[in-house]
Amino acid sequence: LNSVVAKWNGFAKLSCVSEYIVSICKKGEECEQGQQIERDDSLQFMEFKSDNNLEECSDYTLNIKPVHNEIDMKEKVIQFRTRSPPIDNVAKLLITVNAEAGHEEIINLRWNTIQCANHYEVFQKIDDGEWERIGTTNDNFFKQKGVPCTEYKFGVKTTIDDQESEMVMFDHIITLPSTIIHSE
Repeated sequence: LNSVVAKWNGFAKLSCVSEYIVSICKKGEECEQGQQIERDDSLQFMEFKSDNNLEECSDYTLNIKPVHNEIDMKEKVIQFRTRSPPIDNVAKLLITVNAEAGHEEIINLRWNTIQCANHYEVFQKIDDGEWERIGTTNDNFFKQKGVPCTEYKFGVKTTIDDQESEMVMFDHIITLPSTIIHSE
């Protein structure tokens, strides 16, 4: 269950406020109906717990509006992001990865989409050289221009909630065919 819990000292700064309206808003959508929270002076903190399951990997705001009989008070807005579900063995989820030579010496790379991925990093190894990062993308595909008669190996990593996965290497080697130039 993805939820949010907020605690604040309602008596310390706003002793004249005895209740608050608290709502959660998902970015780009309507806010849910606010929940009334009454101050209980026997407790050290006011507390709000969301009832609804919040969508994973999503941006929200928590809106806390003090209610006063005579004054319209400004609400406090707190932005937050829900975390992704625990993902074990991300490398296994990235498979199937695919690389193929396309037109005009372009190599097309594809892999499975990972839920809640922040981005993917793409790596290449030319002939027997070292692995080097060639790009970052939010998509599950990448295009790379190649050189004829060169062997390429590719790999991809993903980052989820700032946790970087191991690199998954593509199963096969790509060799671009030589370009034939016709003269008249």
